[in-house]
Amino acid sequence: EDPQARARVDSGRFAESFWYVDSPLTTPDPDRPWPGRPPVGTPPAPVPGVGLPDALVETPDGPCRLREMVRGHLTVLADGDRGSQALARLRDALPPATPLRHIDLGALPGAAPVRAALGWQEGDLWLVRPDAHTAARLSAPEQVVAAARRLLGTGPGRADRP
Repeated sequence: EDPQARARVDSGRFAESFWYVDSPLTTPDPDRPWPGRPPVGTPPAPVPGVGLPDALVETPDGPCRLREMVRGHLTVLADGDRGSQALARLRDALPPATPLRHIDLGALPGAAPVRAALGWQEGDLWLVRPDAHTAARLSAPEQVVAAARRLLGTGPGRADRP
């Protein structure tokens, strides 16, 4: 509130979420390379490693924030049956205690802003980390296991990680 101190504060960056676009746990998308830090006040490009766009969505239990729905789970965002197929592959490949979730964005009222912010394309599968950051954008259910193993540190290249 101090007018003299206000000029010294870069408040536009205080609430900015960290981006994991270069993390070895993130599966890069060759169709969507990271263009770099956006201008102040502009959301980051929809690429793996950025925070999941948020929206108030309707669930059978009432309204809920999408980010709250994914927290604590390894989540597959997809339209229809493709997400169920990906989830089944994850259940077969990962330890039974792994918290998994599938959210069908095509059937979730209120998800249109998230789809728009992600630049959603038909056939997309997004893998979302338990902290609500995106980990991968994939095009086939069979790709989700490799991306999940990379995220969990159990996939190829594990010995190369710090």
